[in-house]
Amino acid sequence: MPDGIYDEAERKVFGTQINGESRYFDPMMVHRRLTLSLGGKASEILEASTAEDPLARAVAEEKLWPATRAAFQLPALDSKTGQGVTDATCQRILDEFLSWLSQKKMTTAPLPTGSPPTAVSRGRAGLITQPTSHSG
Repeated sequence: MPDGIYDEAERKVFGTQINGESRYFDPMMVHRRLTLSLGGKASEILEASTAEDPLARAVAEEKLWPATRAAFQLPALDSKTGQGVTDATCQRILDEFLSWLSQKKMTTAPLPTGSPPTAVSRGRAGLITQPTSHSG
């Protein structure tokens, strides 16, 4: 279909390289999957993932990296074959996604966390927000 069929907001997709291949993702889908996988506490878990306390950081990362794999449809590393995605790759992709959101300055609404998100984790915890759709 020609690009003219979709408005600018509908063409906003996030792209990255994974194992040398270009991959593209719908940011609303990524947000929804992160929200579900993290029980609505993405900002809190992102913040904890950068804590100085190594135990708090490890607990947060045990939730964050599987949630990132789910959000981006990435396979876990298989210890027998070496195939799949490491935690470091998950961190890179999530950081790229959060930077991309910041650069796009998408119209956003805060995550349902029970309290306002803080802009701490990876420097951007408050950026995991859901883009609003535009009609017209």
